[in-house]
Amino acid sequence: MILTKIYQVEDNKVIISLPAIFRNRKELLITVNDVADSKIGKLNALKKAAKDPLFLADIVEINNDFSAVEYEIYGNKKVAYLSCRL
Repeated sequence: MILTKIYQVEDNKVIISLPAIFRNRKELLITVNDVADSKIGKLNALKKAAKDPLFLADIVEINNDFSAVEYEIYGNKKVAYLSCRL
């Protein structure tokens, strides 16, 4: 089992209360990742992708693939379905 959770650092310490599934374990692997750096890296990757011709071409292709999606109202729900043209 993998536990992923963001913890607050206080006085350069992190206290982790383990879920019951981890009780009686002799070893655990703890990986420390700076959340701020991770978010900045992801934002930079998104900015780079917005200028990448291959990524933009993929977005256009996906948009074209879903251009045939139509909507119908069933009761009070708006439902999408794909029109297939053969």
